Amino acid sequence: MRTVIELPCHAYHVTLLANWPSIQERGLICAIRLIDQVSPPRSRAPSGTAHRGRRVVLESGVVLNDQAAMPPSQLTRCLVQMTPSDSYSLVNSKVFLWLDLDRARRFRCASLHHEGLLLTVDVNVVLSIPKLRTYLTPINTGFAHRRAASRARSTFVPVADWLADRWRTEATGLGLRQRRDRHGPVDLVVDDGVPNLAGLVGVRHLDRGENV
Repeated sequence: MRTVIELPCHAYHVTLLANWPSIQERGLICAIRLIDQVSPPRSRAPSGTAHRGRRVVLESGVVLNDQAAMPPSQLTRCLVQMTPSDSYSLVNSKVFLWLDLDRARRFRCASLHHEGLLLTVDVNVVLSIPKLRTYLTPINTGFAHRRAASRARSTFVPVADWLADRWRTEATGLGLRQRRDRHGPVDLVVDDGVPNLAGLVGVRHLDRGENV
């Protein structure tokens, strides 16, 4: 009998307070679009296909998180039919929403010395937005240290595929045994982003040193 796993009602996005004006104006936007649309042409904006070893402040004031937890040397060991450049391009083209508050809490630990925001989003509203491409991941794709799990493009499982066959799409792409049905998703992932704050149900200001 298939284990029944219901998606939680809410998902969470942790960001810096400095990004709030951009979010209010444009919604949650992926890094590549922020680089392409917010930064003026010929600016010294980072490449969406390169590793960000440290936090980057765009000319607009938007802050892009560092990718210190996924350096190229470590990614190379766990990628399947992808290069590190492919992986950065893929990750930077999406917006990530934690499906577990504890994971959001751990993510916030990396930026406790900055004022931040915890955004709470209604999962059902996001999934109901027409033409929005949504996925679920079984792992934290932004972490590649220690014994990092294998990953490929198929790690991003379309929500409809997951509801029908759980992690079969991922397993097929990786050429590995399928995860057990009871393995729940880590992230709700959206191509490009979530426009106009659709589904936003809560905004919590986080002082310096304050966690979620």
